[in-house]
Amino acid sequence: MKTTVLHFIESLNRGGAEVLLVSYLNSLPAKYNNIVVYMGEPSTMRPELRNVSKVYNLQYKSKKNLPAAIIKLTKIIRDHNVSLIHSHLYWPTIIARLALKGNVPLIFSVHGLMSFDAFGPNILSKYLEILTHSKNETAVFVSEAAATDYQNHITFNGRKHILYNAVKSEFFSAEAQKPSIANSETLRLVSVGNLKPQKNHLFLVKSIAALANQNISLDIYGEGWQRAELEEFIKKNAVTNVRLLGSHPAPEEVLKDYDVFVFASLHEGFCIAMAEAMAVGLPCIVSDLDALREVSANKQLYFNPYNTDEFIVQLLKLKASERLRTELSENARVTAKKYTIEAHVQQLVTIYESVLHETGA
Repeated sequence: MKTTVLHFIESLNRGGAEVLLVSYLNSLPAKYNNIVVYMGEPSTMRPELRNVSKVYNLQYKSKKNLPAAIIKLTKIIRDHNVSLIHSHLYWPTIIARLALKGNVPLIFSVHGLMSFDAFGPNILSKYLEILTHSKNETAVFVSEAAATDYQNHITFNGRKHILYNAVKSEFFSAEAQKPSIANSETLRLVSVGNLKPQKNHLFLVKSIAALANQNISLDIYGEGWQRAELEEFIKKNAVTNVRLLGSHPAPEEVLKDYDVFVFASLHEGFCIAMAEAMAVGLPCIVSDLDALREVSANKQLYFNPYNTDEFIVQLLKLKASERLRTELSENARVTAKKYTIEAHVQQLVTIYESVLHETGA
């Protein structure tokens, strides 16, 4: 008989947590009966779900829908005789705790730095976390950096695991690999991430705009509410070496056409876009953050995301050295091997089975 696992997330819109959810769900062994619940729209990734018996939308739109969401989730758990719940992100975890009342084991995944994503913006979210969490739960962190950040705010005595995000197998394919590094007078940069202040795209746009005479260009893939601000700056300053290309459904098809991956985020718990670029073989210049050094095994180039001069110095150093680009490319491929979907699912199954055994579910 299959074990029913309920996977709970905010939406099925394309993002780091959502891409990971779809990837591991589609790769889990057949012994699990997988049910997906998401709080509300958008749901652009729903057609990509396989290996799932049922998908529920709680129709959550605002905090006033919280009681209804808890009641709906409780009914879904009961109707399907769920043995294990795996929640992703802050609000699904809170709702799951209130719906469960300790009756079903809970694994909750922390995908970012809670001090920035939840506790900092609203101190009440920290108190709600303290009031609802239990030592009987299992916490899964996407990095040591995310775990440290969480434990700096929350005293958690339950089971804890570090489970790195997974890179889809397509990024490791021969077709996706960047050809050998060649000396060139031009440098094509690529950045991938939602267009929002945290990702610090405006910093990149301003920096690259200042290098128009250096044969350096930047393409940014991603969408978000900051697009208008970025477009306005590009238009107002007649920037010709930066393009906003929107979301791409298959980034593994285009990354190999670039020379360097750049990322100026102000805080991260992981960075799946960076791991994907590394799998393709792109050298990386990224913000000097604990999580990004962890993801890249401290073997790429880093800069202060508030310091334009430091970023430009690193970038020009890389442009001038074919040897350095080759070294970073080789480092990237080697490091990325630990982020395969196979490794992720194997560890995830071990966590599931351990929790089910320990709780007798």
